[in-house]
Amino acid sequence: MNTTKHLRGFSLLEILAVVAIMGILAMISLGPIHAAQIRGRDSQRKADVNTLSQAIESFYADQRTVPDGTLASCSLRDSTQSAPWIPGLSSYITSTQGKALSIPVDPKNNATYRYTYQCFQNDPAKRYRVTAQMENAKDVESVNGIYTIER
Repeated sequence: MNTTKHLRGFSLLEILAVVAIMGILAMISLGPIHAAQIRGRDSQRKADVNTLSQAIESFYADQRTVPDGTLASCSLRDSTQSAPWIPGLSSYITSTQGKALSIPVDPKNNATYRYTYQCFQNDPAKRYRVTAQMENAKDVESVNGIYTIER
């Protein structure tokens, strides 16, 4: 009589091979996922800078000056400063449904990736500049990795 039992299951070598293959596939897919995240954040930055510019134009239409334009010095402001980082602009930023929104900040919002706003005090045309640092420095709509709207 044969008393040998047939054990069912996977050997340690088979399990290690499957884990190694899964690791390789995961590593291959991380590059495109990371690149897509960068493109997504850069697209958000462009949209936010355009929103800020439109809000500043609306502010100008009502006030005949740009935010901070009546101050003795129009310093460079950035989105890492406390809210609202562009004083007086909050009521000019609305959604498509007309709801008031907060002033946009960069998706990463740190010393490297932030939005900046500067008005030019002594300029009779009341010009301003809004910028965003792009993660993709080769972005075709930016110069040296900085997306800018200036009026």
